Amino acid sequence: MKITNRRGFKMKNVFIDSNIWLSLYSFSSDDLNQFMKLKDLIGRDITIWLPEQVCHEVGRNRENKIKDTMNRFESWRFEIPNIVKGYAQYNELSKKVDSLKKDHKNLVAQIKHDISLKYLHADKAINEIFQLCSKIPTTPDIINSAYLRYNIGNPPGKENKYGDAINWLALLQAIPDGEDLFFIGADGDFQSILDKDRFNQFLLDEWKEQKCSDLFFFKSLTEFFNTHVKVIQLKNELIADNEKNSLISDLESSRSFSQTHSIVRQLNKFSTWTDEQKQRIFQAVENNSQVGFISGDDDISDFLNSL
Repeated sequence: MKITNRRGFKMKNVFIDSNIWLSLYSFSSDDLNQFMKLKDLIGRDITIWLPEQVCHEVGRNRENKIKDTMNRFESWRFEIPNIVKGYAQYNELSKKVDSLKKDHKNLVAQIKHDISLKYLHADKAINEIFQLCSKIPTTPDIINSAYLRYNIGNPPGKENKYGDAINWLALLQAIPDGEDLFFIGADGDFQSILDKDRFNQFLLDEWKEQKCSDLFFFKSLTEFFNTHVKVIQLKNELIADNEKNSLISDLESSRSFSQTHSIVRQLNKFSTWTDEQKQRIFQAVENNSQVGFISGDDDISDFLNSL
């Protein structure tokens, strides 16, 4: 049976993968407020399908996603070099820095408190949207089928993990035949090996054969919203993604060790990456000697290990 809204229009079936949900912890407050506009659309224009497996993946990876951002913020240092101490403005500046250090310490404590109670803005957004999603339980049949699927080599799946297969089988089972799926995810297991902007061909063929419908693939919320939900505009996410790609291009063409260190300092302010962006960064290490020769330096090594 096709799911329609009160006006008789067929609603869009939407799946948001775990990596996209987790990216909300890097969103600005403005973008989170934009994202929350989804509340008015769920049940009216779209149905968001939420496999139980996705809930578990978001829950168990939440702290890892927050950790990178918090470590960078907590390690901030407000130090005045000795060369400044001979200037008349030093005493006033020193007082401001002391006050800033105190504010920073208090803010870190407040954020950690909110993290422990799941009071972050992203926590509230995810919880509220989750409540409105159409849940798909992980049944023993789905688990067994996913395990078999992985063992015979069918995608999706990697490194002895078949959570992606569980999500895929859950969608195949739950979404009505004849209805299209709008799939939003940045996981490389669902992407074509030949073209990262396309969906995995084996999975796409399987969907069309079993569901007699189409599957539309989007690698980010911005891409989906700009095409189908234009009332939501994630400006900061788009700006950040463009900046990341630009910095990676700079890294690929870096012509000195000092330039590489400078680029990595700028890249370090970001905590979420697509598989394609990660691949480009590691290729820069391999192909550009101005990056590879200093990949063991503390700042470069720490950044690469965080990916």
